[in-house]
Parts: sequence; structure tokens; C-alpha cells
Amino acid sequence: MSRAPTFAAFALFSCILAYGQDPKALVQRMVQHELQAHSDRSHWMYTDSMTDNSGTKVKAVVESQSGSLALLMSENGKPISHSRRMQEEAELRKRAQDPPEIKKQQKASDDDARKATAMLKILPDAFEYSLVGEDGPTVHLHFRPNPDFDPPSREAKVFHSMVGDMFIDRKSERLAGLSGTLQSNVNFGFGILGRLEKGGTFQVRQKEVAPGHWELSLLDVHISGRALFFKSIEEQQHETRTNYHEVSDNLTPQDAVAMLVRMEEQPNRYAAR
Repeated sequence: MSRAPTFAAFALFSCILAYGQDPKALVQRMVQHELQAHSDRSHWMYTDSMTDNSGTKVKAVVESQSGSLALLMSENGKPISHSRRMQEEAELRKRAQDPPEIKKQQKASDDDARKATAMLKILPDAFEYSLVGEDGPTVHLHFRPNPDFDPPSREAKVFHSMVGDMFIDRKSERLAGLSGTLQSNVNFGFGILGRLEKGGTFQVRQKEVAPGHWELSLLDVHISGRALFFKSIEEQQHETRTNYHEVSDNLTPQDAVAMLVRMEEQPNRYAAR
């Protein structure tokens, strides 16, 4: 008789002993750790690859004290031309001289961050969790909507309509991954204000880019319909972030531009992390 089922049962039992019989408690601790991490005000530079309905663009990004600045490096798999690069750099320098415009863009990002935080806070109560097991360095949980939860916002209503999987880093109890599928159509105002269609998916991954510091590494969204609530997210979007390096917290926009130009001129200087 095969020992595989016995081993699988033992592994699952060991996992239950390690994390308790209530996966919700693990989710609650993870949420607390994520919220505590929001007090981290460090600044970073990284490479952002974004694919949406307009194609794929790779940008170098630097976070300054006024907000993030980005310089286009390639488009649809091809490096931009010298003339295009000069044009992009000129526009970037012009933008760096307009702090209110940078702060306007940063405000949209901050608004999305606040909505994401609100979604994070409802995780323990919005879903019912079951322990799947261990997946490498992470604990794998499956989630489904909690029928007793009343979504407090339209964003929460969409989120609460998802079923999916959550991965929590065992050592730090930080969120390593979250993926979900919209299990039914979601209407707002009888469909007049908005509608998102069944089958839409999203996936988010984080990774530790420095000891104790986690950053977004993947965002994948494929949703059909109207009324997507995040300003910086498209309905069809695949984004990866790599090559994280910490920078000074006191960078001015002009400093950020100088770093971006050097990053494009010396790409091998910034090894992937």
C-alpha cells in the first residue's frame, strides 16, 4: 500500500499543530504585521515592467521625498531609440521641476494604498479559511466568502465575492501571495453604476527585498466590466517589480532624475534582488 496518503496526512497534521487549528488566527497575525510595516518610510528604486492593453513598457523607478519618478527604458521588448530617450529624459526633468504635479500623481497612489489597507483589515472576517498545507517557505490557505460578513464598501463587496488562495511566509508571518477569482457577477445600482463579471481574477505577490522589508513583486489583474476602484490599476494588467535597491530618504526629484539616468546608462550596476 502506498505511503503517500499517510505522509500527506502526517504533513497536514504537523502543519495544524504548528499553526493552530484556526487558520483565522494566522491571518489575523499576518494582517497585524502588514499594518505595522506601513510605518516603514524607506525609499527604493526598482525596475517596473507593465503589460496592459497598450503593450509592455519597462521603466526604472525611483522614490523621492516628493513622490515616485519613472523613466521609460524599453517598449514591447525593444530598447527605446536614442532620440526617444532624450525626449523622455527632457520630459522627466521638466516633471521634476513641478512638485505639485508629482504630488498629484502620488496622491492617486496614496489613495489606492488606503483602499488596499482597508481591504487588508477585513481579511480575517470577510472570509472563511481552510488550511491546505505548507508550500516551500509559506503556509497555504484557501479562502471563500464568509456568508455572515456584510461588506462596508463597494470595494469590499467586490473583494468579498472572491474565492482563492493565500500564502503566508512561515518565518515572518508576512503576506507572500494572494490570488482570487470572482465567483459571481457583481452589480452596483442594479448595474447602472457598474458591473464586474464572473470569472475575473487577480493575483498579488510580495517578496523580502532586504532583511525585514517586503515589497510588491507581482500584480496580475484580469477583470471584465466597469467600476474598477483603484486609480493606478487597469482592468487588464500584468506588472512585475524587480531590482530593488534602497535609496536615501532625502532624495529631491532632481536627485531622482540623476539616479534614473545613471540606472539606464549602467543597467548591469543594479543586479536583480
